[in-house]
Amino acid sequence: MYIDFHCHTKLSKKFEFELNSFNKVITVARKKGLDAIVLTEHFHTINFFNIYNTLDKAYEYKHDYYDLGSFKVFCGMEVDIRESGHILIIGRKEDVLDIRGLFSKNISEADYPALKYLLDEADKRKMIKIGAHPAKKSHYLMDMDTDLLKRLDGLGLNGKDLKNRDKVTRLSNKIDIPLIAGSDTHHILHMGTVKNHFYSEYEKIADLKIAIQNREFETIITKGARLKACIGQLVKKMAKTLKEAQ
Repeated sequence: MYIDFHCHTKLSKKFEFELNSFNKVITVARKKGLDAIVLTEHFHTINFFNIYNTLDKAYEYKHDYYDLGSFKVFCGMEVDIRESGHILIIGRKEDVLDIRGLFSKNISEADYPALKYLLDEADKRKMIKIGAHPAKKSHYLMDMDTDLLKRLDGLGLNGKDLKNRDKVTRLSNKIDIPLIAGSDTHHILHMGTVKNHFYSEYEKIADLKIAIQNREFETIITKGARLKACIGQLVKKMAKTLKEAQ
């Protein structure tokens, strides 16, 4: 099973979720050889709950994923933490919505949870926890308490931050948790820059979590990934500007 663990289908958290845009991302994901993605929109994106209301009307949710006909969409969320940094939490739909419900409708920086609190809440629900782009300057995780970082299931090998791959790899080795690939796509050009190849198919979050812990997968960086990511960023900025002007 080829899966990308860090995907957005919106250009920006300021924009509404659109099913047509979501479907375009899935079409590209299929063409890039993916069998599944994790949808990880920001926890303070506009109308977060509407995302899942829309998907519920369009697709069947079974086991722990949305079934798009031989393609799986697992549920997740990207959370800003108080200390600086972003954490991906991935789980059953009801658990993702439950954790989002711990916060107010309109989240401000003062509402960002401490890492320990977020990890505790995710662990109560047996969710997958990944440190997103841990070496990105604006969302740095590298210097945080290693005892807390060791509670993560993995560190993000981020498709838009491959220049820091060596730093993240060193931290991964130091705290003995695996690298997990995520394109961090906000535009279809980002899709498929990095991915994970799991040696078996999974339908349940619990089984996927065990496979990560047992390192029963490999990460893949596709040819020209850094160039694709750079071009994708430029096109995303242009598209975002045009959409904001409408």
